[in-house]
Amino acid sequence: MRRSEQAITDPAALWAIIRNAEVCRVAMVDGDHPYALPFCFGVIDTTLYLHCANEGRKLDILRVNPRVCVVFDTDNAVLPALEPCRISYRYRSVLAFGRASIVTNHEEKAAGLRAIVRQYTRVEGLMPEAIIARTTVLRIDIEEMTGKQSG
Repeated sequence: MRRSEQAITDPAALWAIIRNAEVCRVAMVDGDHPYALPFCFGVIDTTLYLHCANEGRKLDILRVNPRVCVVFDTDNAVLPALEPCRISYRYRSVLAFGRASIVTNHEEKAAGLRAIVRQYTRVEGLMPEAIIARTTVLRIDIEEMTGKQSG
């Protein structure tokens, strides 16, 4: 990282940013083209869970190349200034690299969906079987993370 004073290296601080983020953006590689999408997500321990429809371009891409890059950010704000070149931006962010897989185990799939609900509502509860059946759950195993903050 070019600006080492902005680096976040503490794993607990990185996971705090992830848990406080409202959305993640997942980048994939479709042949020789990048493809990125925003996702709602959940976390169990150090594993990310996402949900999506049972078919579509993202699943086609991930079946061929499961490598992903996931971006999380929080505490975002423009820091105004009187001079245009002095305007800045405050943020805390995490860049995570890993592999995505489609969850086939019923119990893990239900747990992943509950984690997503918990991320946004802080509510624990049962997951209806009909929703589990009609939803694809993706698991992202993170292999490497970096963090950065500014402002």
